[in-house]
Amino acid sequence: MELRVYNRMLEFRGVVENHTSVLWRRKYFACGEFQIHAPITKENLALFIIGNIVAIRDGVEAGIIESVECFDNSFGKKMVVSGRFLSAYMDRRLIHQTVTVDGTAEYAMRKFFESVEPIPLVKFGAIKGFDETIRMQATMKNLLIVINKISRATNIGYRFVPNFTDKTITFETYKGIDRTLEQNINSRVTFSNEYDNLNQASYNFNDELYKTKVIVGGDGEGLNRTYVEVGGGSGYDLREIFVDARNILRDQHMSDDEYKRLLYEKGVSALAEHKIAESFNCKTDAENNFKYKINYDLGDIVTIYKPEWNISKNRRIVEIEEIYERGSRMISPTFGNPLPEKLDWSDA
Repeated sequence: MELRVYNRMLEFRGVVENHTSVLWRRKYFACGEFQIHAPITKENLALFIIGNIVAIRDGVEAGIIESVECFDNSFGKKMVVSGRFLSAYMDRRLIHQTVTVDGTAEYAMRKFFESVEPIPLVKFGAIKGFDETIRMQATMKNLLIVINKISRATNIGYRFVPNFTDKTITFETYKGIDRTLEQNINSRVTFSNEYDNLNQASYNFNDELYKTKVIVGGDGEGLNRTYVEVGGGSGYDLREIFVDARNILRDQHMSDDEYKRLLYEKGVSALAEHKIAESFNCKTDAENNFKYKINYDLGDIVTIYKPEWNISKNRRIVEIEEIYERGSRMISPTFGNPLPEKLDWSDA
């Protein structure tokens, strides 16, 4: 498998074929990442430069080189190159002005993106017409974090897709396909021992960070402060959290109901970030009974069946690791909701 390397203007710079391993981690709700191990050579040093872009065969996304490490020890001389996918460019932008959105997730992502300093070469893809909606407001927030939260709250995936011929990058949204046993519209996909696609399986269920009720505090002081509650529960099943939303501002044209709807949506999004963490991982051959990118792909909802663990569930594929070693490719999908990486709600 060859790696093609480009500069940040998507101009071709060369090919790397002597790498020893590549990990290509795609994510549905966040920016993907990669890591490459390769020998230290004059050619590799010239290609693996910070800011250059790496693409793999048949890959939808491409990655920005953000780290280069060189090692010379008893194990030999090698370099480890890593970074994130092109959507990481959004991590370099702040939403300076107050932006309020009330509409579809696609509209919200575009409006926030249009409010920041333009990113070179990036354009919008076609509107897909997804009907999931969201209300939110952001001021001086990191664009990538805001887009991630919209994605997670609405189950709409996003990605930056390069076109190396046209020298453009398309910001597009997409939705996974329901491939569960219960539906009869799309081809069905099951991960089970019977199909030999549940190798090295692992399962995790964790409710430590799970919340059932959010109290959102808006503007005002003391008894005059505006509060909105989302969710509920009682007894042992009540798990509360407070979200300070003073940064959500009223403008002169906003009614009390409209303002409270913004606070309410902040609470809904907070609950989405505090779900039960349940994830199922496995390894499988990309060319097994169900072929990767033909029968299933990132974001699809599939059926997992492992009766010896009392598991029979329909879950979304939220991450896929593509592992390239010794001329072979293995796939390691993650189903469900892994533990959140960030729980600071002061950032959006």
